[in-house]
Amino acid sequence: MRRTQIMNVDNLKYQSFKNNVLNNKKIIYELIKKTYVSHFYPILRIFDYSQPTFFEWNQKYRKIFYGAGRSLTQPERNESNLQLNIRLDNILGISKESLGIYLLKNETFFYVGKTDKKIEQRFHAHITKLTATNNKKHDHPQKWQEYAKFRYKTFGKDSINLKDIYISFFELSSFDNFLISENIDERLSEFESLIFYFMKTYNKDIFTLNSEVQIGKKPIKIWHLDMWVSFQNN
Repeated sequence: MRRTQIMNVDNLKYQSFKNNVLNNKKIIYELIKKTYVSHFYPILRIFDYSQPTFFEWNQKYRKIFYGAGRSLTQPERNESNLQLNIRLDNILGISKESLGIYLLKNETFFYVGKTDKKIEQRFHAHITKLTATNNKKHDHPQKWQEYAKFRYKTFGKDSINLKDIYISFFELSSFDNFLISENIDERLSEFESLIFYFMKTYNKDIFTLNSEVQIGKKPIKIWHLDMWVSFQNN
């Protein structure tokens, strides 16, 4: 009985997805492309950034224990700090009140994330991991480790410079008609999935820094992936 109920709910959800998303995939594609092209700016136009001190690095990480069973994986590197603050007059209009999805990207990686009131802390963590900064504050997951090593080997002292990194922002209100979830948190999660699988489908040759397990929820994330793969192949 319960399995039948779940199947019925998923069938209704898929019908809603078909009506609101699948049937509008060309419109959504054009909207994402338009937003991406017209709202794609150097991250240094959005954030004020004081870079960390550059130290030579052996490109290794280790797990550091901070008491009570809490540990963080961090680079084996001299300690340094960075500062990152949103510019109040930034050209994208991103603030702690923004609702939407942001894209960090250069020619070698991309990352898709959701805005929230802790957006400055989120970006502080992103830049800490991108630059392999040891500030004793953030955990460095495997994908970020791999990219940070590549960045260090490629750019050397300029690896802590953010001039190559760009940011785009997709406002929730612009895509509201193409989301089927009900509450705001679920809509943002679904929106993140929509943008992530678009980026993944059309950027197969660069680093993807997201952990795909944390993107969206099944079955909608699977539908997004299938939709973009199918759209690309047609």
